[in-house]
Amino acid sequence: MRLSFAAQPFLREHRVVNSSKTLADSVPVAAQRGNILLRKVPAVLAPWRRGPSSLTNLNAYAFGLSAVFTGVGSGVMPLMITGLTDRGRIHFLWMDMDKNGGIAIVSLAGLIIAALIQPVAGYLSDRSNTTPGQRTQFLAVGAVGLGLAVLSLGFADVFLAMLAATIAIQVFGNIIQGPAQALLIDHVPPSRMGSAAGLLNVFKVAGAGIAVVAVLLLMNNYQIRLRNGDVEAARVWLWISLVLVLIVMLISVGWTSLSLRHRRAGGALPAFAQDERDLPSRTVSDAAAPSGPKPTTLRGEYLWFLVSLVFVVGAMSAMQVYSIPFLEDAVGLENPALDAALLAIVLTVTAGAVAVPAGRLQDRFGHRVLLLVAAGFGAAGALLLLSASALAHVLLIGVPLGIAIGIFLSVTWAMANGLVPRTKAAQNLGYTSLATLLGAVLGRLGGPGIDALNANTPKLGYDVMLGIVALAFIISPLLLTRVGDGPGGRKGARQGRAIPEGDS
Repeated sequence: MRLSFAAQPFLREHRVVNSSKTLADSVPVAAQRGNILLRKVPAVLAPWRRGPSSLTNLNAYAFGLSAVFTGVGSGVMPLMITGLTDRGRIHFLWMDMDKNGGIAIVSLAGLIIAALIQPVAGYLSDRSNTTPGQRTQFLAVGAVGLGLAVLSLGFADVFLAMLAATIAIQVFGNIIQGPAQALLIDHVPPSRMGSAAGLLNVFKVAGAGIAVVAVLLLMNNYQIRLRNGDVEAARVWLWISLVLVLIVMLISVGWTSLSLRHRRAGGALPAFAQDERDLPSRTVSDAAAPSGPKPTTLRGEYLWFLVSLVFVVGAMSAMQVYSIPFLEDAVGLENPALDAALLAIVLTVTAGAVAVPAGRLQDRFGHRVLLLVAAGFGAAGALLLLSASALAHVLLIGVPLGIAIGIFLSVTWAMANGLVPRTKAAQNLGYTSLATLLGAVLGRLGGPGIDALNANTPKLGYDVMLGIVALAFIISPLLLTRVGDGPGGRKGARQGRAIPEGDS
């Protein structure tokens, strides 16, 4: 069976069999004879049949997971909290807060839970050796729990209930995230890690962007009806938003979980390319053989990477969390939810367009120049927002910000995958959640400060925030000068491959 002409460009991007073979040639003979329907699967479903050899299968989960995290975190939750503050200030423990303070508390609580759960889930998946596979059982359990947690938000009508729902979302979401983010190390050779990370971030950006646009459009109706006093009608729009992101998450996480073929923890990695030069420098089965002392600490370069990640995450988090209040208070837009949806479209399209090219350039030339370019675009975009006075200005400024986000996401994740030992991949990649937490603390703890500065001088809080964001964008790549300009750090750059585990 030959592939259709339309399907060939897509499959050439992700296939691992020789380009002269047909798709049927890559499927076992018994499967071809025993299931005639398999031969008639539409071309769009072809990656499903190739298990972990398909980058689509390895990365599909990220679309739905990002849809939940961003759709709820940047769309649903801020507008629910804004609805609370329209009726009065939020009282929590000893604090008396306005909307930015409430958003900061909920966001930080979720991130603290993520920092605790993600490394633990990754550690357990690294040591797992049970059916239906090393990682996929965590994806299945997490998806069920995450679905229930998302639905629980629909019943939350007080601040404490919103906080509890956010914590549950982070617990189950990171049961998925911790194990899943090691899938690329499990199955992709170092020479293609940049491209793989680029595609992963296309899924992340697309899932986040599409979800936040759809949710903001739906939640705009929620906000209008809530302010008009029609609570029941507002709740209908809230439920539509939650069910939408839930369905998207179940489909994408289910795709990855069901499409990956079982591989026990001690099994050999599938070859992602037939050329011996493209194989990983060390497979899981190799790790079982005597090869010197095992590493007991993280490499110093990885620690520098995590510190750098704190700054860039802090910059992006601050702009993401306070985008709706900024558009309403500083730019003076009357419909900030709808306008934020338009900005999200610009950011999504721009970041998605540069993510894969940035990953490929990372494979060829390393990370240093790319990150400096990203820093320039990010800092320029943040400073230009200081003078934004209309929606058109904000949307134009979204282009350089989108370029910065796309490059940062692809390049930093490819670097992370090159700096951790394979047999502890999920656990060590889980430490990025700690860097994310610290970065988010820097971004979100500014909420009460923004409110305080704005109370004294209008817009001053947002101006200070944007200045700090620009500075953080610049600091991040400067810290990475301590990391070698290659897929595995300094040694990886010299050898053109990932650092073997014994060297880490």
